[in-house]
Amino acid sequence: MRLRLKTEELRRPTRVLALLWAALFLLGSTAWSHAQTPWKILWFNSDTGSVSFWDMNGITITDSHVLVNGVPAPWHLVGTLDMSADTKPDLLWSNRFSGDVAFWLQDGDHTTSYGQIHLGVPTDWEVVTSTDINGDGYSDIVWQNNVTGDVSYWLMVNTAYVGYGFLAQGIGPNWKLRGMPDLNNDGRPDMVWQHASNGTVSFWTLDDTVQATSGIIATGIPSEWRLSATPDVDGDGRPDFLWQHSTTGDIAYWRMDGTHRLSYGLIATGIPTTWRIISTY
Repeated sequence: MRLRLKTEELRRPTRVLALLWAALFLLGSTAWSHAQTPWKILWFNSDTGSVSFWDMNGITITDSHVLVNGVPAPWHLVGTLDMSADTKPDLLWSNRFSGDVAFWLQDGDHTTSYGQIHLGVPTDWEVVTSTDINGDGYSDIVWQNNVTGDVSYWLMVNTAYVGYGFLAQGIGPNWKLRGMPDLNNDGRPDMVWQHASNGTVSFWTLDDTVQATSGIIATGIPSEWRLSATPDVDGDGRPDFLWQHSTTGDIAYWRMDGTHRLSYGLIATGIPTTWRIISTY
């Protein structure tokens, strides 16, 4: 079943509990014009091995479709990055048993080729995001160790791994790196963190690969809300925040001006929780 059908069915009001959570989470909204700008949400269903897209225009779901069904269970979709230098996102996969990392090169909805990047990555390392770490025009892969909290990156040239380094060490297991958008508009990636226990959302700005400044964006976010991606929702050229609720499946956004929230809203409610947002572009 296409994910689109689920969202159409679930445009009805959510349960009272879900609305209460949303009210607490989204407290402090201001209005905006709902400017129309196209972007996409990439989903993965860990039960069925399905990959799906939502086409977005601003905060409106305009279309959706399934790319593939039945990917074998050890393989999980973990991200997107342009590995063929055609400005189109390709798919990055991780085998949760073996630690192998693989790619699918995409031409839109069509897989044109595939292959392996690396074998046997220790399974306590998980892919968080992709970004151009060293400014060479190639997308690199960012990892976090779920035991130590260390954050590492792989420098890539297309599908070839050419080097690595660390962005943070000794962070601990509670601070989760959620994304690396450009928060201060300097053309380089920064880091957004979410604390798994107390709900604090914080940021580091980076000078190359070194922390330059840090601060708090929000506190007390209920742990059910996971910061899932940092797309430009409103077309202002700045990253916004996209959230997914682990119990209700609700999808919410925060419009951001750097590290300051401008407004919020809901995009969809009641999405089955086996579907997880992987990335946006």
